[in-house]
Amino acid sequence: MVRYLGRRLVSAAVTVAGVVLVVFFVVRVIPGDSAALRAGPNADPSQIQAIRDRYGLDDPLWQQFRTYLSKVVQGDFGTSMRTDGSVTTELLARLPASLELALYGLAFAAVLGFVLGLSGAALRGTAWDAVVRVIAVIGSSVAIFWLGLLAIYVFYYRLSWFPAPIDRIPLSATPPPTVTGLITFDALLAGNPVLAGEAFSQIALPALTLGFVLAAPITKMVRTSVIESLSKDYVRTARSVGIPFRTILFKDGLRNAMLPIVTTVGIVFGYMIGGNVIIESLFSWPGVGQYAYKAISAHDLDALQGFVIVIGLLYVTLNLLIDLSYLLIDPRVRLGGREA
Repeated sequence: MVRYLGRRLVSAAVTVAGVVLVVFFVVRVIPGDSAALRAGPNADPSQIQAIRDRYGLDDPLWQQFRTYLSKVVQGDFGTSMRTDGSVTTELLARLPASLELALYGLAFAAVLGFVLGLSGAALRGTAWDAVVRVIAVIGSSVAIFWLGLLAIYVFYYRLSWFPAPIDRIPLSATPPPTVTGLITFDALLAGNPVLAGEAFSQIALPALTLGFVLAAPITKMVRTSVIESLSKDYVRTARSVGIPFRTILFKDGLRNAMLPIVTTVGIVFGYMIGGNVIIESLFSWPGVGQYAYKAISAHDLDALQGFVIVIGLLYVTLNLLIDLSYLLIDPRVRLGGREA
């Protein structure tokens, strides 16, 4: 087990180093002049050059990388050219909003994915199984920006079931004291269930939109893995001796299919944190996704680099936690078997 953990930690460290290296060089091939964008359309060449000198944009590339790397090691992702503030501070301030949206989206996606996937596997070959597969295909195929616009138009504009997509709480509300950074939880901790309800209504529509799309891979993986588990010899033996199918489905089918399912859920959660740029922009959600969108629009190199590195760190940490969860799920991993 120690060797298993050691290999995972080394792999995580190499991945993080690779992310920092690749991100630094990739963002510098993006078309556009960040200094000119920062100075504005009416700036003269001397003003643009002053900005280039301030941020070291004319330094040799290797020198820019050395300076940037020394800052990253200290947790300093530089200064945003768009806001003139610390990228680290701005990302940390916005990260709880993205985490909250991802948690609610994952909860909906997991519930929907497990219900559809399990029922499809249990009723394989029936009309309901066909419906499950159609829903999964629709979720995988639909463009998330189109679904988001449709959700806003139908459920906010036409039906008024949800509040206007503006921020995490109504504009007239006062935010609760920050404890976790998740407003719905902080409002409950502050003894303000009314504000918690208002915050939940604000997050519900973007979370449902995000969750519906990302329930598709969970549905597919649950259905496929459970069907594969139910085809094993020990399942046939259990059914032949009269064990109820429901017990077999959950004890033998789902339990033995958990490794790929947990991996899929982890990947989905990581995407929800860093990949929901479109949803955050559509619903004016003040998370790191919206921050990245504005950084791309303004060609804000430090902000864009900081976003990708932070998301990369979250992905690596999440994958490491998934690997550690294998120790609880699969006894072969705990025993250090070669097959695991």
